[in-house]
Amino acid sequence: MCIRSSHELKDVFLASINTFRKLHGCPKLHLSEQLCASAAEHAKILCQNVIIETSYDNMTSELICTSRDPLTCVDDWHYQENFYDYKKAKYIKKAENFTLIIWKSSKEFGLGKCLHESGVFFVVVKMYPRGNIEGRFKENVPKEIRNSSSASSLYKPISYKYFFPVSIILPALAFKLLF
Repeated sequence: MCIRSSHELKDVFLASINTFRKLHGCPKLHLSEQLCASAAEHAKILCQNVIIETSYDNMTSELICTSRDPLTCVDDWHYQENFYDYKKAKYIKKAENFTLIIWKSSKEFGLGKCLHESGVFFVVVKMYPRGNIEGRFKENVPKEIRNSSSASSLYKPISYKYFFPVSIILPALAFKLLF
């Protein structure tokens, strides 16, 4: 799929996240232009400085993805469900993006992106109110609602191997910029 505009990318991300939220029995998120502006500003800073660093806002959650194909980010985040332990129902670093996109009490969504000269997109998603709150995982991260061998088998990440090793991607970008 070819995305022509930032608005179209926001719509695709929101629809994808809401599809996964529906699988988990969570309400839809709604687009917030205020969150989009904040996310766009942060994406630009990350792209200019070639860094991955959250903006640490107590009111919102933030997800960051670097990819040549930003459409793979949501699938990659949902794939992290494989690392989440529903029985323990607590924060797990390897599943933090999954729990954020599913977080039931989050209501609003915003997206910003910046294309680096190397061809890598820096994508920032903000959600309000924030998720991953200690002691609140049980009620906010429900298991997938399954009919049979369910939809999760349909959602395999396209590029998970390209998502999490940011420590490898960024030095490679910096090296490319220097030479």
